[in-house]
Amino acid sequence: GKRGPGSRIAHALDDLLRSAGITVGLLSRDGAFVDGEPAGPEEATRRQATQFLLRHPYVEAVVSAVSPLQAKRQGLVHDSCDVAAIIDTGSDDDIEEVRQGLEVAIRATRGKLVVDAESELALSVVCDLDPERLVMVSVNADKAALRQWQAAGGATATIARDYGKQFIVLTDGGGTVLSVPVATVPALADSASSRLLQTHLFAVALAHAMGRTGEEIASALRFDQPGLRSVPGNSGQPR
Repeated sequence: GKRGPGSRIAHALDDLLRSAGITVGLLSRDGAFVDGEPAGPEEATRRQATQFLLRHPYVEAVVSAVSPLQAKRQGLVHDSCDVAAIIDTGSDDDIEEVRQGLEVAIRATRGKLVVDAESELALSVVCDLDPERLVMVSVNADKAALRQWQAAGGATATIARDYGKQFIVLTDGGGTVLSVPVATVPALADSASSRLLQTHLFAVALAHAMGRTGEEIASALRFDQPGLRSVPGNSGQPR
């Protein structure tokens, strides 16, 4: 089936970090992967695969996607995480269960939270948090919530348009951290739909929240590694 938004973001972040020279452990429904290659015990449970990645001697970052319902009913499998994306999956699941699942992820996150500025639900569950912890994401640079956050000096990732060209723009503290023309990103060269743009904005924002510099992220975006173009494709595990 098609990848859900969380899964697409996880794969895009995996590729972005690997392009930046980081050895990444990715946990998907298909199993555990290290540096893009299958790894770990076969037929492992999600918990076993997670522990394998966390204990791997070469893995520098672990990336995984957990649906709100999984978080509510089963937890995150790992004790805590450094950063998390809080997104509305747009599913038909019970809204209160989804909210509770998002709150589980927030409580388990020690650092920054990357939030979908297009989602009233996602915004509502982070409204009482320390603003320093939040990064707002939207493909629409004119989105009211995003513009207000940007004006207040909050970190944002969005798509800016100038003279007919599109740019991936990351801001923080009122200053521009990076501005990369969409046309120079190989993974977006063939198709720059709003869905693909949003996926990459989340990956950029998460990498920034993890402490990568604007230069590192910009360089990684422009790096055309094999397989990168297939990151947000329609094959793979369902969310």
